[in-house]
Amino acid sequence: MPDETIVNRVQALLAKAESSTFAAEREVFYAKAQSLMAREMIDQAMLDAHEGRRTDQITSRMVDLPAPYGVERGFLLGAVAQANGVRGWIDNGRDKHFMLVGFESDLVNTCTLFASLSLHAVGDMLAIPTGRYPVRERKSFMLGFATRIESRLTAANKAACREYEAETGQSTTLVLRERDQEVAEFYDTLAAGEGLRTIARSVGSGAGFAAGTSSADRAGLGHRAVSGRAALGSG
Repeated sequence: MPDETIVNRVQALLAKAESSTFAAEREVFYAKAQSLMAREMIDQAMLDAHEGRRTDQITSRMVDLPAPYGVERGFLLGAVAQANGVRGWIDNGRDKHFMLVGFESDLVNTCTLFASLSLHAVGDMLAIPTGRYPVRERKSFMLGFATRIESRLTAANKAACREYEAETGQSTTLVLRERDQEVAEFYDTLAAGEGLRTIARSVGSGAGFAAGTSSADRAGLGHRAVSGRAALGSG
């Protein structure tokens, strides 16, 4: 189970980031929150491997995708999940619901970060000028934002692993791969009876997509990962 003290501290930092009107200040709060989550999760994963036990359990969680642009928010949720060792698929036939599968602590981190980034993304999306096709441009904005966030988080995960390995002399590769494999096996079992599907991505507006990637670059992500686990791909 996730450390409630860490969770509370992270949520407090993200709340400060969301309420700040200064980009530099938001950057500091996001970086501190991510540092807490990254190191805590890497340390716990390595400790579990050393002691041959699991303090965290794999589970599933259904997340509601609020309007407006619920499906497009799903792009962002999927990106955050992918970078945190969580598998996520939209529920077939219910486009406003997203199924997450992963270790409980990773699900908490994914949902916490998604809520904060979603607030940032939608705020920026509604603030940008639009042309003749505002809906198309805004949907493309959200896709651009999600694509860029996924890239930044994946790079940050790799940097966090390198930092841990440099400090401890221990490789994280095998431990993290085994954890991802456990999640994959759990998902495969669950998916067999649930009819889950991925979200189709299409860019309807190049300008909107570019604006979204630009917004993601200003989202205040620090140099550390959210969970500390490099994304090893999903099926």
